[in-house]
Amino acid sequence: MRWNLVLWGIFISIMSSGLITAQTITGRVYSNEQGTILPLPYANVFWKMEKTGTITDDNGIFNIKKPIKPDTLVVSFVGFKRVEMYIAPGVREIDSIILYPGNLLQEVEIREVIKGIEISHKHILLTQNIGKKELGKAACCNLSESFETNPLVESSFTDAISGMRQIELLGLSGKYSMLQIENVPFGRGLNQQMALSSIPGPWIESIQLTKGIGSVVNGYESMSGHINVELTKPESAPMLAINSYINNALRLEINALQSGLVNDFVSQHTLIHLNANPVAWDMNGDQFMDMPIGQQVNLQNKWKYSNERNFEGQAGIRFVNDKRSGGTMDVPFDPSPIYQPGWEYRAINKRWELFTKNAFIFDTETPSSVGYIISFHNHESRGTFGRRALDAQQWSLHQNLIYSYGSDGSDLTFKSGITFQLDKINGYITDTTSIIKPDGRVEISTGPFAEVTWKPTEEVAIVGGLRLDHSNLFGFFATPRLHLKYSPAEKTTLRAQIGTGRRTPVITLESSQALMSNRAVYITDQLQQEIALNTGFSLQQDFTVNYMPFSILADYQHTYFYNQLIPDFDKHALEYHAYFTRGSSSNQLLIQADYLPIKRLETRLAYKRQWVYTQFADQRIETPFISPERWFFNAAYATRGNWHIDLTINRYASVRMPQTAEKGPQFQKNDRSPNFWLVHGQVKYSFKRGDIYLGVENLLNLRQKDPIISFGDPSNPAFDATLIWGPIFGRMVYLGLNMSLIQ
Repeated sequence: MRWNLVLWGIFISIMSSGLITAQTITGRVYSNEQGTILPLPYANVFWKMEKTGTITDDNGIFNIKKPIKPDTLVVSFVGFKRVEMYIAPGVREIDSIILYPGNLLQEVEIREVIKGIEISHKHILLTQNIGKKELGKAACCNLSESFETNPLVESSFTDAISGMRQIELLGLSGKYSMLQIENVPFGRGLNQQMALSSIPGPWIESIQLTKGIGSVVNGYESMSGHINVELTKPESAPMLAINSYINNALRLEINALQSGLVNDFVSQHTLIHLNANPVAWDMNGDQFMDMPIGQQVNLQNKWKYSNERNFEGQAGIRFVNDKRSGGTMDVPFDPSPIYQPGWEYRAINKRWELFTKNAFIFDTETPSSVGYIISFHNHESRGTFGRRALDAQQWSLHQNLIYSYGSDGSDLTFKSGITFQLDKINGYITDTTSIIKPDGRVEISTGPFAEVTWKPTEEVAIVGGLRLDHSNLFGFFATPRLHLKYSPAEKTTLRAQIGTGRRTPVITLESSQALMSNRAVYITDQLQQEIALNTGFSLQQDFTVNYMPFSILADYQHTYFYNQLIPDFDKHALEYHAYFTRGSSSNQLLIQADYLPIKRLETRLAYKRQWVYTQFADQRIETPFISPERWFFNAAYATRGNWHIDLTINRYASVRMPQTAEKGPQFQKNDRSPNFWLVHGQVKYSFKRGDIYLGVENLLNLRQKDPIISFGDPSNPAFDATLIWGPIFGRMVYLGLNMSLIQ
């Protein structure tokens, strides 16, 4: 502990605030000839005052170093009107710049990126950049529903009552993917279940999704992936905008954005999200709500500041209050502890967070900077599950101090720093008479890290990173990671990575799914770290077919657990066991092809095969609830006018279900689900200040039959709402509106 404090003190005393900021601006240039928008290669991009510049690549993408003083960016091409843009402080990326032919006086248009999901050949890590266009293909009420058109990520319900969604990446639960909002940890501890549903979709500007292990700069917890969510920016957002949504279940949502420049150095925004499920539905006649009723209030206020030269930062506050009530139809939404007949589910989650990120950029020949991130949050979670309850609280302090040397264009760059993480968690599960499992801990982990990026040639890039952390509960541990990229040709990229990840589970919270049943709960008393090794290989190839762009991504990922908390629903059908074992693994093969067969029609076809196995106490078998095979197809068409049409088709192979033999012959279920299809579609009309969209989820009206075992007698030991493989409500039709009231 003394070593941790001394090391932390040295870094704090030497370096003041800072958030690592890029020293370059990236963007994309398009041509617009008679309404046809195409990437414009070899366009000139340069600074008006400094006279330094570059040209766009074959895809119209440019990357230019930002000058020390504010300047105007000039874009030109023979036969097109020249464009000049003043770049405001803090801008690091321009979605698109459109050039028009001739010398007509046209205004500069900044539009969404034409390609919704993009993997740049320049990225050393296998990272998808998911832009506004892709997010707009689905209802996108929150982050958990933002991946419907992405073959990499699966989204499903955890049970038949709570309405909670979870994602899977590499065949593993979303808890093994590090979730951050603008590089600030978000989906940790008690928040891991609520995190996805507490990031509203209309707030999201883009998502960076990295498969496998990420950078050591962000921490040691990523095992299957890293998801970084970028929210709308105060300096570039509309001054006032709204989004509204309603579906055929009468789920109502409204989002409001207010932003503006306070002066040349300060900007701010306020984000408001309100949603409500006021009506209880029982579409299958089992007297249980198909989804809970309730409401959520979600707020964020953020301020950004800069001296326009060598300092910038931001600070803000977030608040979420989510209330849900479900179970049998005769249970009203009432938080009082008075006993109600039937089986009730109630959950209240409250979370507030303070954060600040600051950056100091040194005015030296080689770009360098110091960054400092601080985040403090408190989370309270209370829930009633029939005759049992969960009560938990967490407060956490996260600090990350980062020094960066070199820019993206340098042959050698270096990052180092130190991370401090404090988590205080108290939680317990109770039945009507006693405490089943207390869960309390104070964990303090501190450690330095270093990461080197080396580009010995134009074709080869290497990123090597190492963390050495110390936990007051688990002692010293190292986290090494290595990423390789080789580009034998301009449009061919090979990537590979290997490294480890660790996380400390919240055992009571991660066992809460079992409370959606009458299973007896048996949980290990010994807290341990989960440890996993991830390796991966990928090939990215771009070429043209019939003069149109075609790209293929082939990726193989392997994850092996040296230690993992196992949720065991198979040992006995009337029991749930949670314990640690070694030997579980996941192997995933993904082949994805993107093609533009004709102008304005984008298609994506993918095939995913997964071999996911869990090492239980007495056997190693296929992990339940994970589909071993998925076919995926998406087509998106934009007319010459303002219409956008999107269709997504998924075919899932049958999933293994936990055994139900001990529940009795009348309640015994098949050990596998059927193969099933999920189809989603949307039509959107865009106008000057926004768009209106009409869509459908689960077009074929697929519903899992009898998702709740012993629904007629919730007191029966066989009662179980956890064996879920498909939708419960059925077809969902929705209508939404996005509008910028004041630009």
